Amino acid sequence: MRGTQLLIALLLLGAAGGTVAGGVSLGEIPACDVTFTTADSLDRINNELNGSDADRTFCFAPGNYTGKGTIQLKANGSQNSKRWVRLAGSGTTHPVRLDPAQRATLKALAVTGDWWVVHRLAFDSNYSTSVQSGFESSAQDVVVDRALFERGGRVSAMVKVSGAQRITIQNSVLRNTRKVPKEDLACISFGNTSRDVQIVRNEIYNCAGDSVIVNKNAAAPGLLIEDNDLYLTSAYYSGSDRACAENAIDLKGGGLETNPVVITGNRIWGFRKSDTSCATTGSSGEAINIHEDGTSNTDWVLVHNNVIMDSPRGVSCPTGGSDNVSIIGNLFYNIHSSYGSYAIDLLKFNRAEVYFNTVVNAQDYWLQLGGTNLDVRCNVVVNGRRETGSKGSNTTVGYNAFYNTQPFHTEGSGTNVVHSTAAEALAEAYPLEIKRWTGKQTVKIPYAVPSQSSPHFRACGISIGTVSGIGLDETVF
Repeated sequence: MRGTQLLIALLLLGAAGGTVAGGVSLGEIPACDVTFTTADSLDRINNELNGSDADRTFCFAPGNYTGKGTIQLKANGSQNSKRWVRLAGSGTTHPVRLDPAQRATLKALAVTGDWWVVHRLAFDSNYSTSVQSGFESSAQDVVVDRALFERGGRVSAMVKVSGAQRITIQNSVLRNTRKVPKEDLACISFGNTSRDVQIVRNEIYNCAGDSVIVNKNAAAPGLLIEDNDLYLTSAYYSGSDRACAENAIDLKGGGLETNPVVITGNRIWGFRKSDTSCATTGSSGEAINIHEDGTSNTDWVLVHNNVIMDSPRGVSCPTGGSDNVSIIGNLFYNIHSSYGSYAIDLLKFNRAEVYFNTVVNAQDYWLQLGGTNLDVRCNVVVNGRRETGSKGSNTTVGYNAFYNTQPFHTEGSGTNVVHSTAAEALAEAYPLEIKRWTGKQTVKIPYAVPSQSSPHFRACGISIGTVSGIGLDETVF
């Protein structure tokens, strides 16, 4: 048996257990041609950065440059002669680990020139209501590496990408946007059509809106969101089950069949239903929201090998009819809310495949149906409640495993693995490392990794690449 659509996972990864491994290797860090200090004027800084001479590496000595406002990068580098802007010195410590006096802290950087590298700088707008963003680019081939963005102001996002190509945000920390009632202040936002953007190995948290949003009437073919920590802390909660935030990833625009959006290998946790009295225009606290509103086209998305924890909903399509979405190999843990929770919410999807996912501890429902042309097979549910919603047209459900969970009531007889206790899954805990940049921690997720003696290990009726069992394959994380 095969799915109801072309398998995006096969197109991209060769097999469901593959990896993407995005990001840009910078190689040797070049020496400074020009070094700025806080005594330099904005005019002098902009003139040097955009000059036509041979200087290519521009360094900022430690200090607070926020009073200078937005700095412009207008000149073009090239593939073989990139232009750099970076912290002075030869150190490698991430700016989030530096004392503030050791950082070079800018308010904002606007990048319209191509082939720039932004390295080890800090950005702090101190919740300003006037600065446009910490970083804004409509250019091509720009890399932001090992940066710190914090205290974003009263604007749509700290990092804005609009009509750009091949922008990479990697190895960085983005945190703490301003909380304004009924306004969405994201950490990273997309406008218009931006192609082949990468968001890789970052720590993104406490965004008073979405951590990453592709806005209405925008598109992001080739967008890669990989190996990030996206989360909320209690500082952005407004009560026991509400938050001054929305989603980790909110897609109102998607990819193309030949260039899909890929969300893979991320760790997402801590989201809650929105409290619009402290921030945002409101959401149910979905970790990953993939939806349309009649004008957007949010199609061709792969959600692959992510861990989603401690949130009301894992992957959701609450509005519209997003097409050709693959939800494959993800781990959902402690999905809960007093407002109703679903690990996988397929209410409005059209043409989606849901394979090889593991759900552990779902307070309400592990699955909500309602969309059409759905294929839900080879998933494992431990300590969950049954599905809800109705089975739409051309929907296939089967070959799933249930432990201490009522099985799907419309599946064909003999297609499921069903046991009454979680222990019968014979699955081990999975140690998950989180918070790469601010201080590593390890979380253990029970019942996540099946052994070869697990009743469901080889119980699946489809085969993708080398994978013919069901349950988490820890080798891909």
